[in-house]
Amino acid sequence: MKPLTRTLFRPHRVNPFSVGPLEPLEPLPQLSDYNSRFSDDYREFLLKRKLEKRAALLAAAVEPIVETNNEIPLSLEQMTGDEPKDAVTFLVAAYADKIKKMVAGATGMNIPLIPLPKPQRTAITAALREMSDRLIDCSVEKTTLANDERGNRYWNAHCDLLGIDRVISTKENANAVAEFAALLGLAWPVKADGICKRGMQAGSVSSILGSIRKSHQLKHNVELKALDHRSGRVIKGLKKIAGPQKPLHRLNSACYKNIVSDLRSTNTQKSLAIADAIAWCFEGLFRVSEICDTNGHNRSEGTQRYLVDADVHSHRTTTGRPRSIQFTLRKTKQKTEIQTRKIWAAGCQPDAGDDNVAASTGNDFVVRMNKRKIENAAFLVKHPSRALDLPFININGQPLHRNDIQDALQRGLQRCFEINLCNDPKLYRVGTHTCRRGGATLYYENGISDKSIMWLGRWQSIAWLVYPEVTDKGAQLMSGLVW
Repeated sequence: MKPLTRTLFRPHRVNPFSVGPLEPLEPLPQLSDYNSRFSDDYREFLLKRKLEKRAALLAAAVEPIVETNNEIPLSLEQMTGDEPKDAVTFLVAAYADKIKKMVAGATGMNIPLIPLPKPQRTAITAALREMSDRLIDCSVEKTTLANDERGNRYWNAHCDLLGIDRVISTKENANAVAEFAALLGLAWPVKADGICKRGMQAGSVSSILGSIRKSHQLKHNVELKALDHRSGRVIKGLKKIAGPQKPLHRLNSACYKNIVSDLRSTNTQKSLAIADAIAWCFEGLFRVSEICDTNGHNRSEGTQRYLVDADVHSHRTTTGRPRSIQFTLRKTKQKTEIQTRKIWAAGCQPDAGDDNVAASTGNDFVVRMNKRKIENAAFLVKHPSRALDLPFININGQPLHRNDIQDALQRGLQRCFEINLCNDPKLYRVGTHTCRRGGATLYYENGISDKSIMWLGRWQSIAWLVYPEVTDKGAQLMSGLVW
């Protein structure tokens, strides 16, 4: 009940059923809140009185309305903001307390209840619907909501122009979904690499159909997938027309070192930032959205989830030598818990006195990020207001964008191909996940345990197994085992 106290009950709100202002409800106290000089009996008496006062105020909000069919006062059904908790109206809070109070009693009691008057039922039902809608919206990313809304706009416009029901409720009407999928996959105007063409990719069509199914399920309680059996075949047909996809590229360690070394030798603020960002994605197994801005997660829209300087801590010896970097990701893809991890410098032992200092070079990940941490500290001296939101990898306080990393990888891989460090990158799908796949492959082929790789990469299922690749080093171990 404590959050309701803070959210719902405002001072100076007028109680329509009594004369004078309604007192704000005080938070539920704990016995430890009272001074120890009071006796236990007296503290219990004070707590009981607080609870009785709160119950009386809530009862006053709902009891008089139960006895009449008058309209609900606006002050009782007004929401206070756009957040899910702000949808809890004064009337809903009183309603919840009333249910709990009325059904309290011994197990097995049968309590006959009379339905509330229609004005109350309407107001409470509307508030509950709004509360559930906000919580459902809160369960997904803002970018996902935007994409779902766009997909449903396409569908609604298509249905309205052809006179089709927006909500598919029978198998006879479900063919409209397959027809819409064909429209998207073959005739829809798209722009890729500066060239306009017709037809979305099969993955994009599938995503829009998923948005339509989701809307049917959440808003209309219609399981569209059970009615529509043809759109899936349309997606398969689009994939067959497009032909097999290129394999995903996994950055090998030789190319990684070449690309990063070249960027650092350029020695500009941007090239150094890109090099460090690639290092996080390769050695720290970061998603690109966890280290820079992307189209879906960015600072301008308030959806960023990149690593900030305040959540990175460099652990050093008494002589100032960095031994480890600890980082915390508060807004990552896995939102059930805050992710905190630590990466150690090369040559570190359980006891700092036994460290092999020579093993840690200037290119060591921990050494590089310790230097970045020092540079950020100098920036914060001049801009103290950025202490909480400064991206750890930044250019004059601004985050990188994924396109900067993507372009650097494309150029670097082409150069590596020319000196025979990798295959032709044009034969592969190269993206920012190329680094994450490459790092997972490096750790896997060198015997790092599955549990350790999942821990560092923050995977929560065996889905991570699609990331490592069987390299020549791994394949050679399978040769010569018979003869």
